Amino acid sequence: MFQLTEIEHKNLKFQNETSSCNNYGVRKLPYAFTEQGVAMLATVLKTEKAEEVSVKIMDAFILMRQYISASLIEQKHINELVIENSKRMF
Repeated sequence: MFQLTEIEHKNLKFQNETSSCNNYGVRKLPYAFTEQGVAMLATVLKTEKAEEVSVKIMDAFILMRQYISASLIEQKHINELVIENSKRMF
């Protein structure tokens, strides 16, 4: 688990507005779990609901990793095409 930075928090968009401020008008930065943290948490929490949620979260991490990987491969291909076309122009 780790706490988000100001920049990360600033870029977050919430479905139902933002979290409320405390008495001093300062909002605490939220915490997030790494994929390994979710896996460790799943081993500690033994309820059926906790297991279901953990599986869904792990599936989300897998999908996110696949999306990022596919995007990087696509970007690498685009970069190679740009470099190849640049060489032809000069």
